[in-house]
Amino acid sequence: MTLGEYNSRQRWLKKWKVFMDFLEKNRRNPSKYDEEERVLWNWCKHNKRLLRAGTLQPDRVDEFKQ
Repeated sequence: MTLGEYNSRQRWLKKWKVFMDFLEKNRRNPSKYDEEERVLWNWCKHNKRLLRAGTLQPDRVDEFKQ
């Protein structure tokens, strides 16, 4: 694993943790209409799109399907 891949993985895991904490706390997905939640909503939407297209990295697929 190169340094760039490591940093990418770390950033993805941080955002994953923020997303999971949001779901646990609010018991709902982020809203595209709330400015504070929109970044997290875009991250989730992007990863769902990658998952459906089959291009989400294999190590992330298991975590994202939780």
